[in-house]
Amino acid sequence: MLLILVIVLVVVLVGFFRNAGSQVADDDREVGPSAAASSSPPESSEASPSASSGSASSDPDARPTGTRPEQGIEPTTVDPVYSFNGRGDQQVQADLDPSTVYYVEYWYEGESNFIVWGLDDEGEEGGLMANEIGTTAGSHWVDADDLYSTEGFSVDTDDEGVWELKVYDSQALGISDTEGEAQLNGTVAFGYTGAAKEATFANESDDALTLTAYGLDGTTLFSESVPGSGTVKVDLPASSEDNPALVQVESIYGESKWTVTFG
Repeated sequence: MLLILVIVLVVVLVGFFRNAGSQVADDDREVGPSAAASSSPPESSEASPSASSGSASSDPDARPTGTRPEQGIEPTTVDPVYSFNGRGDQQVQADLDPSTVYYVEYWYEGESNFIVWGLDDEGEEGGLMANEIGTTAGSHWVDADDLYSTEGFSVDTDDEGVWELKVYDSQALGISDTEGEAQLNGTVAFGYTGAAKEATFANESDDALTLTAYGLDGTTLFSESVPGSGTVKVDLPASSEDNPALVQVESIYGESKWTVTFG
């Protein structure tokens, strides 16, 4: 009888310790997620680029409503492949074909610095397209140097100014050597077509202009700075409508006036 009681007691004790061991294992599994969460960056860490992304369409009424600053360019009649509008800082996505050359037109109404970057497939900024001050309008080639894979655009402003971006897959403003002279304002992207020829860019404003040209393969043809009230002469290559020279003039003020004359 005593032997039977001892056996029963052993069985009970073994069962107790087995159950206790199982409970400890359950506690370990519950602690896992809490330990992982505590290893996350503290709240003071900088947010990832995607954390500040937002759709411009979430504020459909936020867009410039005044008169678009004059640039000396006839408005295009081609529909954009993308059109965005918004207020303040935003990021927008665009599915752009890497084999196509695009340009973007922008219009900003506000008093602060207005900056537009391209976004790559990881949400990183690259390829500066606008860096201007105050109400402005302009156009810029998208990834003309073929260094970035643009998957969208990032707009940075220091205030709650409103803006509009339109992306086109057709050729931007075309300027031919047969025109003799063209007078324009601010930041302008244009495609040059014509014979190989010397061109003179004259800056009629007090602030310097940046002048760059690219081939369709991304090759930089020239890069110059045009000082305030100064002139620069460049050699434009022979180009056609199917293979234009992609010329980019950049200004920090939309009202900056300049001319290009073909000699």
